[in-house]
Amino acid sequence: LLWIKQDYKSMIVELKKIAVSDPENKLSSYYNALCMCKLEYDTKITIPAIQEEIRKNEPDCYLFNALGEQYIRGGLKDFAEKWFSKAVIINQDYKDAYYNLIEIYKETGNNQGILEAYKNFLRIKFDLVKNIEYIQLLYRLKYYSETIIEIQKILPSLPENYKLLRILANSYRFMKNWDNAIMIYRQVLVKDPDSEIVLQSLVYCLDQGGRILSAIELLDGA
Repeated sequence: LLWIKQDYKSMIVELKKIAVSDPENKLSSYYNALCMCKLEYDTKITIPAIQEEIRKNEPDCYLFNALGEQYIRGGLKDFAEKWFSKAVIINQDYKDAYYNLIEIYKETGNNQGILEAYKNFLRIKFDLVKNIEYIQLLYRLKYYSETIIEIQKILPSLPENYKLLRILANSYRFMKNWDNAIMIYRQVLVKDPDSEIVLQSLVYCLDQGGRILSAIELLDGA
């Protein structure tokens, strides 16, 4: 109950009592190590404690993830990725480990790794901020089809988001889907009628889509 309430201080007090009466209690030492991590004890204490629990127990995603987090806290980021990866091998629905992998891969520039981590994290939990980050990364890496799919998932929640609409329109244009590109660029132009870039993009799509007269009329009215 204390663990669910995240009352880690009280939990450590109770765990110490158990340790006195039952020094061999594995569950007590297991939760004591995790609580020390949650309370951000010095990593000189937490890292050996978690390592000892990993040695004593069966493979455990929570211990693996905790060790990765403690390595980061202790300035040993190079050791962290391995343990987050081991955590999601054991539990493929462990969102905290995927979140940690995302943050690690941001720093290391592992694009394929971070795409997979985003995909799995968002499979488990709807998170608008992380979803937008994922979309921006897909777009930057020129995965335009995937970019469109992801935008379509969240656009109902953000129908007026100018940046998302721009990315969507551009993605359709790069895929030569002229009709959809034209439709979205028109929406964007309504929101930003003074944008020369949007206007030029719309004219280009009209021209490429065989609507030359519409392109001319648009330029004449600009």
